[in-house]
Formats: sequence, structure tokens, C-alpha cells
Amino acid sequence: MRIRMDFQRVILAGVLSTALFFGAMAPAPLAANGANETPTKDEMALLKATSKAFAHVAKIAIPAVVVIKVRGSSVERDAQQAAPLDYFRNEFFRQFFGQPLTPLDSNRVIAQGSGFLVSSDGYILTGNHIVANGSRLEVTLNDGHEFDAEIVGTDPETDLAVIKIDAKGLPFLTLGNSNDLSVGEWVVAIGSPFGLEATLTVGVVSAKGRNQLQITDFDDFIQTDAAINPGNSGGPLLNLDGEVVGINTAILTESGGYMGIGFAIPSSMASDVMDQLINRGSVTRGYLGIGLQPVTGELANALNIAKLQGALVNQVKSNSPGSKAGLQRGDVIVAIDGRIVETPTSLRNVISMMPPGKKIRLSVNREGQKLDLDAVVGTHPEAGESSPLERKLGLEIGPLTDKKREELGLSGEDGVLVVGVKADSPAARAHITPGSVILEVNRQAITSPAEFAAALESAKRDGRHAILLVQHGTVHRYVPLKLPG
Repeated sequence: MRIRMDFQRVILAGVLSTALFFGAMAPAPLAANGANETPTKDEMALLKATSKAFAHVAKIAIPAVVVIKVRGSSVERDAQQAAPLDYFRNEFFRQFFGQPLTPLDSNRVIAQGSGFLVSSDGYILTGNHIVANGSRLEVTLNDGHEFDAEIVGTDPETDLAVIKIDAKGLPFLTLGNSNDLSVGEWVVAIGSPFGLEATLTVGVVSAKGRNQLQITDFDDFIQTDAAINPGNSGGPLLNLDGEVVGINTAILTESGGYMGIGFAIPSSMASDVMDQLINRGSVTRGYLGIGLQPVTGELANALNIAKLQGALVNQVKSNSPGSKAGLQRGDVIVAIDGRIVETPTSLRNVISMMPPGKKIRLSVNREGQKLDLDAVVGTHPEAGESSPLERKLGLEIGPLTDKKREELGLSGEDGVLVVGVKADSPAARAHITPGSVILEVNRQAITSPAEFAAALESAKRDGRHAILLVQHGTVHRYVPLKLPG
């Protein structure tokens, strides 16, 4: 089975769900005496009331849902296309020199998805994978008005992004509390699958807390059978009060199309990420500095634990918040501030969403004995706010971790990872794209975001020009950038 990003679903599943749910009250084909039965007034009233509830959500939400078109081209796509000059068709030249860019590249629609307004002054919440690889964003409102948009901030770890258009007095949606959702509860998905604007589908919450799906680094998904198809991604999943309880992001599929299982990022996670992106442009995560693994049946017997829940500590980094709190290898964290810890993923997600400096109490099972340990949440060492110069260039930079090297097929390269690129910025115009790796600044090798920021500042002092060595896939190229004053 494949998990497909970017895609959400359409009306058939919602219709089928409704039919199944109300099947018990549907009229029987024939009564015992052979006469056709008709539904009672009460049965019809219930069906009409449910229909009106869906129509109410549509009236509230559709005006705030937008279509996002991404124009431009990534370096990787350019490197894979045929070039106008014959010698660029040779693999040797393509590998070492890349492909020449044509004027049409920056105007091609390379992705399309959905999003929704979260404020009257034009802030829009959507999926990071929708906006990550373009040089220009276009937003179409439900009333047909079109705007250019700019990226405010992105968070690849949760696949969320905030973009903004220059407008006032817009309709917008409010994020509800996804923790209050129950399995079996009605939900409504709205988006633009296959370019069909303002498509509404209906279903139920099939499950909560889906993780280890390898969709994002921080996953705690709502599973729903509300139909999701290509182009629906980034749109809202709403409860019957018209509150956003999830952001649609992926489907589970064997065919590449909709098969009845879709996933949405819960609003409880999205709310904090959105606020940080709007206020700071980046996300800072909480950190304990410990390694975790699930509690299996054999481990539970060996550790004298009655229930298969909690998070087993297998590593405690020296001088970390976890070490200072007194955590040890072999401890099983069973609760945090009185809240039961079901799995390592749930614990990691809770900690990551906490602000650094927050005081917490960890309930621990240590060799069959229960302990309470006080800890202070630290700042994740990979987190950090972009420097003012990086923001002016339109760059969001992150560390090049071993995991990212493996994902990108790199072997031992040092550098920094381009996490996000602001539309129509100097970096975008230089065709630097998310997923690229910056290896050098003015022939100086760099190994961390801090070194990259310092190298840019040094280049600015020396003459306000920088030459970056950028790698994307197998292509290396030097990129000149004029640094703003």
C-alpha cells in the first residue's frame, strides 16, 4: 500500500456513509402485505435535519476555502527534462552542469491544492508539500478574486504552512479542539479535488491517533472516510459546528486514488504550529533529550509492567532536560502531568508542542516502582529562528541530519538543508528550492545553520555579494546572490 500526499476525496464516500448510517430507517422495499411503505414524518424530519446540518457547515466554510496554484519549477524537474541544446541531453553534462532554465519555467503550474483563511486580513493555513517547491503562489477565493501570495512560514515536520494574501475583510474559519472528537462523529471535508472548486464531502471519524505512517515526522492523524482526492489536500476537515478539526493531508491507497481511508492533521497540533509560523516565521519545539521505544509484551513482563502502554526510555543524553530530571535508561514513562502516555509517539508529540521552559511532571515506572520526576522542557537543538538576513533572502534553513541525508540519497555531504523558500524572493528567483543543500558560501564550507548565518553576514560585510554552492539531487551549481542592505 502507498500513502499518497496532496490528495483528498470526493462525494461518493460521504453518500455511502450517510446511506449506511441511516439504512435502518430507510423504507423497506415491500411490506408484508405487498404494499410499499413510506418513511414516517419523524424519520423524514431526522433526515432533513441532518441534511440541513451539512448545508449549514457548507454555508459557513465554503467562502473561506481557497484554491492554491503553485507556479515555477524545481531544479530537479529541470534536470530531468530535455534541454534545447543537444549536448545537454548527454548524461555527463546533465549531471555536472544541470539544465538551462527557460523563461516559461517560472510560469508553469507545478502543483495545486487547497487551503483556508484563518483571519480576516489574509492569513491562510495549508499543507507544506503544496507550496514548498514553487517560485510563485496564486490564491483564488471562492468568489473568484485572485491574489498573489507569499509564504509566511513552513513546517515540514508537520506538513503545515502559512501563506498570506494582501486583502482585508475576508471570511475565515476558526480552529476547534480536535481532542474533543469521537470516533464515529460526523465530519465534513471541503477542498478543490481535481480542480473542482468548493467540493464538499461527508463522512465520519474512522480513528484517532494514527501514527508511524511515515507521512510526517510528527504524526498523530485523524483517520476519516470523508472522500479526499487530488487537489483536496490542505483543505479543512470540519465538525458540524463549522469548526476546523483537521487539515486534510494524505490518503492510504493501493491504486493511487481514493480508497476510503484519508488522514488529517489534528487542529490541536496545527493551532500551535500556525501561531508560531504567523508570529515568528518558524517553529520551536520542546525537547527532553531522550530516546524512546514501545513497550512490547516481552518487555512488559521483564520490566514488571501490567499494561502495554507507556514509553520505554532507551537513551538519556548527557546534560539534557531528561538527564537533569533524573530519567534513566529502562524507565517507562506512563504519564505526563497526569495524562496517560499511550505510546512513544504520543509522548514525543506532546513534548514537542510544549514551549521551552515549561515545568512538567513525569510519572515513571522504574523496576516495578512508581516515581514522579519534575522536568523543565528544553529547546530542541535542531530548532532555530531564521536570521534577519536569511528572511530577507527568502530562505528558511535547517540542519542536514542523517535522516535527511538518507531521504535525499546523499552520502556524507556536509551543509545545510533548505527547508523553505519564500515566493518571489531573491532565493526563489535564483531557483533555490526546498530540499536543496547549501554546501558553501564564498568557497567556505558550512556544516550548520549557525555557520551559514555567520558566513552570510561575513559576505555582506565584505561586499554584499555571496556565491552559494547548491546541490539538488545529483546536480551541483554555483548561485550568485546579492545580499540586501
